[in-house]
Amino acid sequence: MRKKLNKNVPVLRFPEFEGDWEISNVGSACEVKNNLRKPISLPERELMQGSYPYYGPTGIIDYLNEYGLDGKFALIGEDGDHFLKYKSWSQTQLAEGRFNANNHVHIISGTDKCLVEWFFAYFRHRNIIDFLTRQGAARYKLNKASLFSLRIALPSMAEQEKIASFLGAVDTRLNQLRRKRELLQTYKRGVMQKLFSQQIRFTQPDGSHFPNWERKQLGDVLNLVVREVNKPSENYLSIGIRSHMKGTFQKPGSDPSKIEMDKLYVVHDNDLIVNITFAWEGAIAIASEDDHGGLVSHRFPTYVIQKGKSSPHFFEHLIKQEKIKYILSLISPGGAGRNRVLDKKDFFKTTCFKVLRFLHCACWYKSWINSVLSDNNLLAS
Repeated sequence: MRKKLNKNVPVLRFPEFEGDWEISNVGSACEVKNNLRKPISLPERELMQGSYPYYGPTGIIDYLNEYGLDGKFALIGEDGDHFLKYKSWSQTQLAEGRFNANNHVHIISGTDKCLVEWFFAYFRHRNIIDFLTRQGAARYKLNKASLFSLRIALPSMAEQEKIASFLGAVDTRLNQLRRKRELLQTYKRGVMQKLFSQQIRFTQPDGSHFPNWERKQLGDVLNLVVREVNKPSENYLSIGIRSHMKGTFQKPGSDPSKIEMDKLYVVHDNDLIVNITFAWEGAIAIASEDDHGGLVSHRFPTYVIQKGKSSPHFFEHLIKQEKIKYILSLISPGGAGRNRVLDKKDFFKTTCFKVLRFLHCACWYKSWINSVLSDNNLLAS
């Protein structure tokens, strides 16, 4: 929440609350439990195996018992505590159950002034921590002094609870949607594999079968298109391709003085683009409408899919098959680091599936995919 000038009052607020927020610091408002930590050696830790997670800067590194070994280690984390790992503010969470932690983790507990859920929500939704984590030299580290000096706004406990509960509910919903998205993506990958192996076949609207698939070389379906232009004199939109079949990306405002080439090439939407240097890594994509008019170098040949023989919508999914990535790797010889140049002649000879009456089938397939990914009932369930 943002504050108005000269007032400790948020712009957006639940209507039942009023009055200024108190400005304090973490050292005064919260309980930091670092002094409860006692060192243990690795051999001692191996004797303390148990069921309670032991956290380090990268996550759970072990499981220890509840009470430690002969007083060598104290249990410092309780259910509901907040723990903060040094390396990254994104590595911060509310504890669920008891836990142990090493000296790369801060443990913060709530007080009668600061609800621990409020602390978690307040700092997690603000970009305060980037500067503080860079106070170390070679390694990022949020030290105790920096943590204690962090300023924190404190409304009443009732308002803290209201805001923390609301943001917690939003986070829960977001996590649910992310999980549903992951499940849908897994489902889609499995179905796509069966579709391209023809274990699953669609039927036409009248219930009849589509014609059998044929194998065609890419050269039978694609045309190489060269739209050469002089290097622009002003900043331009540059188009790149992500590896692992993850699509295109844009670099608007690219500086032409930083490239040595005198000629560039224009991209149109629905072009098939290949990065010949990293094709072996899956750098192949279909250009989107937003890519139209962007420029690429000679290392990004563009191909037009012949009308009536295939469809960009189908190719968009076809090129994401692991088999295609494997073939691109085979026809990209060389061993100079990660630079292995695609043989464009062999690329044209690569075989792919082609369906008679292809456009109709491809549009049918696209409609089905979109209906799965945008099914509001499924996301709401």
